[in-house]
Amino acid sequence: MSDDEYDSEAVAWAVNHAGAGDVVHLVHSYVPVRIAECSWQPVARERDARRRGAERTLARAMRRVRAAHPQLQVEGSVVAGLAADVLYEFSTIVDLVVVSEDRPTGTAGQPPAHHVAQRLAHSAGCPVAVVPSAFDSAAVGSAAPVTVLVDTAEIPSDVLDFAYDEAARLGSSLCVAQLWTALHEAEPLTAGLVAERQQQLDAQLAGLHRPDHPIGIFAELVFDDFDDTLLRLRSASRVLVAASTHPRMGRLTGHSAEGSCPVIIVPAARAAWR
Repeated sequence: MSDDEYDSEAVAWAVNHAGAGDVVHLVHSYVPVRIAECSWQPVARERDARRRGAERTLARAMRRVRAAHPQLQVEGSVVAGLAADVLYEFSTIVDLVVVSEDRPTGTAGQPPAHHVAQRLAHSAGCPVAVVPSAFDSAAVGSAAPVTVLVDTAEIPSDVLDFAYDEAARLGSSLCVAQLWTALHEAEPLTAGLVAERQQQLDAQLAGLHRPDHPIGIFAELVFDDFDDTLLRLRSASRVLVAASTHPRMGRLTGHSAEGSCPVIIVPAARAAWR
C-alpha cells in the first residue's frame, strides 16, 4: 500500500478475498531519508516526519478495515523502502500479495508511476493480485467465472492448479481462454484445425477435475484482437489468472478500463512460492 485512497479498492478486495483463518497484513512503504545514521536536526526532523506520515496512513487504513470486518485478523507494518522492493521481500513469506494496478504515467496531480505491479508480476515469490483502482468489490457477480488467460500452446499446470483452487474456494466455474493468434499465426484458420485444437484443449482440462471440490470447467479458443479479448474477459470474469511469463504482461498489469476485474499473476514455477 502506497496511498490509502488510491489503494482502497485493493485493500477492500484483499479483505473480501480472505477466508476463515486467514491473516490480512497491510504494508505501507515510504521512501526514507537515505542518510539514516545522521543525527543533524534538519535530517532527523525530515526522517521522523516521513515515518509519522506513513504511520498515519497505515492507521487510517487499518481502522477502516477493522470497523468493516471485526471478525478478521488484521495486522500492519510500516517499512522504509521502495514499494516494489518491500513487497518483493514480503512475497517470499506470504501466500498472496495484493497491489493496486500501476497508475497511468503522467496522471495530473499524482506522483509518477513506479510500475510496482509489473515489477512484482515478473519477480515475486508468490502469486500477485493486481486490483484496478476503480474496482467495485460489491458489484462482482457470483456467477462470473475465474478465467485463465493462456497465450501459449502449453498451459502451465501451476497456473491451472492455482486457478482451480481459486474457483473452488469462490464457488465459481473455471474458464480457460486460449488465444488463437499466438498458436497458429502462420496457419490458415480452417474448421478442421479449430476442431482439433478444441479437442486437445478439452482433453488437457479433463484431467483437472477433482472429486473433492467439483467445479464447472469449460475451454474457449479466442480469435479476436488481444485488447478486445482482454476487455471482454475482464468485464465478464470474477478474476483473471495468468502466468508471470505471459508475453503481454504490461497490458495485464497496466491501467484498465472501467469494470475490469482483478488479475492474479502466478509465478512460472510453483517451487518459487509456498
